[in-house]
Amino acid sequence: MKKILILLIALVCLSATGFSQQLPLYSQYMFNRLLLNPGVTGSTNAIEIRLTARQQWVGIDRAPSTQIISGHLKLKNETMGVGGVIFADRFGPESRIGFQGNYAYILPVFNEDARLAFGLSFQVFQYQMDYSNFTSLDADDPVLMYNVENAWLPESDFGLYLYSEKYFAGISANQMIELPVKIGGESIEMNSLIRHYHLIGGYKFNLS
Repeated sequence: MKKILILLIALVCLSATGFSQQLPLYSQYMFNRLLLNPGVTGSTNAIEIRLTARQQWVGIDRAPSTQIISGHLKLKNETMGVGGVIFADRFGPESRIGFQGNYAYILPVFNEDARLAFGLSFQVFQYQMDYSNFTSLDADDPVLMYNVENAWLPESDFGLYLYSEKYFAGISANQMIELPVKIGGESIEMNSLIRHYHLIGGYKFNLS
């Protein structure tokens, strides 16, 4: 009993604020690398359009769900790529709905056997908090008196993407602006957008 009491006291004294992932969770990143790295824009030889959907915890009310339509293509000069993304992401009382434009500048490297792309994206989305999903002991809680709070926010991503017929590698920074989300007329630090980093890579092996 004494050990349990000491452990509980230690947990209380060492407690700290935690932050979870803010970006949508995808089951298969490899099927749509564009969602992680804007440098992927224009990396294919054809117009690529993809529909991505994910529903977590089926049967649970207000479970996380994500729907995304994305597309990109390489321009005729083969040194630039353009693309776009339309997305809707919901998690409990929170949701994001918006669109994103992508641009990439592509350079040949390693005797033109590979390409290095510098990608940039800019997005605008509506962040929404639905207070009707909360239950409060105080019916007159001023924070919960507003049924729905909305905020329009801009964001930007940057990525480097190196690729050839045999391999690919990339690094990206998402939510670079890191703007605070204003809820209830006040800027709350816990609702600030946090920068995320992604590192991807792969190699094609010939097994025949």
